[in-house]
Amino acid sequence: MSNTIRNNLTIYGPADEAGRFLKQFVDGGMAAFVPIPPNATIDQVKDIWGALPENAWDVQVLPQGSITMVNNPSSNKMRPHTSSGAPWLNRRGFSLVHHGIEMKSQDLPGFLGRDKIPIALLVFHTKWDLPRRWIEFVINSEYERGVVLIMESFDITSFTMLNNIELDTPEKYFVYTSDPQSKWIQSGHCAAIIKMPDGDGGDDFFLPQIDEEGKDGENL
Repeated sequence: MSNTIRNNLTIYGPADEAGRFLKQFVDGGMAAFVPIPPNATIDQVKDIWGALPENAWDVQVLPQGSITMVNNPSSNKMRPHTSSGAPWLNRRGFSLVHHGIEMKSQDLPGFLGRDKIPIALLVFHTKWDLPRRWIEFVINSEYERGVVLIMESFDITSFTMLNNIELDTPEKYFVYTSDPQSKWIQSGHCAAIIKMPDGDGGDDFFLPQIDEEGKDGENL
């Protein structure tokens, strides 16, 4: 069975640039920023985008107002689609303000959105893996335009179900725009951290190695 990853992508920055990013993603999905070549191998697609467009679900958007579900135009084959059931955002019952407070409470080292107000939250899914190379490229390319991003990813195939309610997985993977001096940097302004409970009410941080050798994470 393929793993399914839920990616919560929070957008910060100037309203015009954040709005441009949001529209670009909603209209074209991940391929609008990093096009998928027709000759790309499955391994390349998994490493960069995490899934082919036909193996992802509809984009869900939480703006600075109400929750909306984006409809998929049948003529647009390059954006995520194939949703089923009630949108995840509609079941969570939180506002963008509350979500921003939650992101700030993660206390991620060097995170440049710590004192900013989020413009929108995008929720999308990838079939095989989180879109590692994609988010690294997007964070660095959007930095020059003032857009700050944080993506929180979960493997929802490992969630435990209790009375049809999803219980959060203990492992959380964060990729975010950071101070380039942080030891968590992968490249440029892109930092990555795995957070897991330490058993004493706190968290352990792990540094995932996103490189060509596929090295395992290192506990720091």
